[in-house]
Amino acid sequence: MKTKVFLCTLLLFCFLPAIASAQELMLNGGFESVITPNPWRFSPQARVSQAITWAGNHTIVPHSGDFMAILAPGGMGTQEIWQEVDFTGYSYATLSFWWRYAAIDLDAADNGRDMLEVFVGQPNSQNPWWDRILYAPINVDPSDGPIVSPWMFLTLSGDVIDAGNLTFRFRIRNDQASGGEPAGPTPENPTYGQLTVLFLDDVSVKAATSMTDMIEIINDGVEALKRSENLSDGLGNSLSMKLQAAYYSIERKNSKSATGQLKAFLNEVADLESEGILTPAGAASLRGPVGYLIGLLNPVQ
Repeated sequence: MKTKVFLCTLLLFCFLPAIASAQELMLNGGFESVITPNPWRFSPQARVSQAITWAGNHTIVPHSGDFMAILAPGGMGTQEIWQEVDFTGYSYATLSFWWRYAAIDLDAADNGRDMLEVFVGQPNSQNPWWDRILYAPINVDPSDGPIVSPWMFLTLSGDVIDAGNLTFRFRIRNDQASGGEPAGPTPENPTYGQLTVLFLDDVSVKAATSMTDMIEIINDGVEALKRSENLSDGLGNSLSMKLQAAYYSIERKNSKSATGQLKAFLNEVADLESEGILTPAGAASLRGPVGYLIGLLNPVQ
């Protein structure tokens, strides 16, 4: 089983609640509530569901709560869900979510082009546009039989100054060429015989007006990794202490100290990854946003 994640810019809080002002902007990101009108939009067949049984004996449960989103439940075609978010008044934002997949390969020639994609854009503007900000090719081997991945955590971040309304679109692309499925989107990008179902849960968009808010959002990522990976409370607290030091340096407008403290954080993340405590994806979910913040602290003149 091979899953590679490609991120453009990455981000993730929780330790200075008295000062924090980062805001959650995604509505019903856990798919638990009935909201009218529904802030989520769904392709045909994509839906919200409770736990399901897949391929006979694989029980797939939500990451949290009772419900999750399922895209391409039959493992065929391209399916999407999307939601528009208003960033008026905010400077920076972080998207985070949990995802997993169920897949089976029916053809040894499969080259793994089924994939999760995430886009951000303004489809309703005078000049509509979309940018793909993440893609994760999913490839399983016929010898593996039915595969169900664990829940995986991803986060991305960037500035949203003057962005207004942005739409986040999540897509599973099934491009099989056998079993009656259509060929790949171009002759240079054919795909074969793999059926992939995508599951999403706990989708979050947190927006910030300052760099200290961003520190808080990053610490949320540390807390998430304590739940999803082998990060102990002690190691997580060590990371959080470095973030807290950077927080106060930023408040004192000491960019040099904050940069040093954030680089120490990155060094510790690298050590945890090399020791196998953090997965590459888990380390990237922290490394990306911190690198982004260091860039804000040290603008190119």
